[in-house]
Amino acid sequence: MRLRCRAPNGQHAFGSSLTPQSTLLDLRHEVMNATSIPVECQLLRIGFPPKPLVADNMATLQAVGIKDGDTVVVEQSTEPRTATPTNNGTTTSGGGIAVGGLARASETAASAALQARPQVPKDGEDGVAVEDGLLVVRQMEDDNSCLFRSMGYVLDRTASDPSILRRIIADTISKGAQTDYNAAILGRDPKAYCEWILKPASWGGGIELAIFSDHFGIEIDSIDVATLRVDRFGEGQHAKRVIILYTGIHYDAVALTPSRDAHHDFDQTTFEGANADTVLDAAVKLAGIWKQKRKFTDLANFTLRCAQCKQGLTGQKEAQAHAMATGHSQFTEF
Repeated sequence: MRLRCRAPNGQHAFGSSLTPQSTLLDLRHEVMNATSIPVECQLLRIGFPPKPLVADNMATLQAVGIKDGDTVVVEQSTEPRTATPTNNGTTTSGGGIAVGGLARASETAASAALQARPQVPKDGEDGVAVEDGLLVVRQMEDDNSCLFRSMGYVLDRTASDPSILRRIIADTISKGAQTDYNAAILGRDPKAYCEWILKPASWGGGIELAIFSDHFGIEIDSIDVATLRVDRFGEGQHAKRVIILYTGIHYDAVALTPSRDAHHDFDQTTFEGANADTVLDAAVKLAGIWKQKRKFTDLANFTLRCAQCKQGLTGQKEAQAHAMATGHSQFTEF
């Protein structure tokens, strides 16, 4: 089998020696080899969104629903229960319950770890509590590629290479230059727009979000912190959705984490069904917290300086007009 494992120390490929008839204990040993997390300390999650895997360690992978190509999420319990021999040859966990060997001891430890997980904090700047954890903002670099980094994070949990997403925009516009993306829509010649959006210093916005929604087949909900307005790109067209936060001149990703101190590898960033509506309501509440703390920019009155010619500008309209007239795209707020 070909499996992937997301652990606190990174992602790993494993499972070449496993088959659908291998046991859960076999898989735990493979996880230990890949991550160095001891069998008795493993808390496994499978599925989407990842749910705790609580099953007999002698059950087959087929029986517990693990298939070729699946991803297994593993956390490390901070208080593993040790297994000690009993008089009848079985083992007992730290809680004194006799079980059939280390396999069952590790299952007990995993269940205990679930119950002992850190408490979700109350609503505040750190996040908004929901049933499955805490909704938080993952802040992106302030480098003019924040929209692309945010989309990379919510789609594939990587914000490291915005150029790939910029290329998708340019290719899509090039193919639809005569119909969907002409000069009237783009505000400039499509070829010039493609050349501009490929530059690392060029900002993205609504046009890019609409293209990403179509390209990836996913609804993108962008929440404006200043007004709490939700712009839903691809609304009603796609089963899954992602959420980003817009502060006027910057985009950040919204993620669901199991707890405040959980590693980012455990973030959930795509949502579907009734859960998606619940998460969106919580995200609007999170944006409201940011609004109360004035963590947004007043687009009509904020002041910018062009980093290329040093001209002072007021508001988004002046900045956009300056960019169109000069081709300059590097601005700093002051």
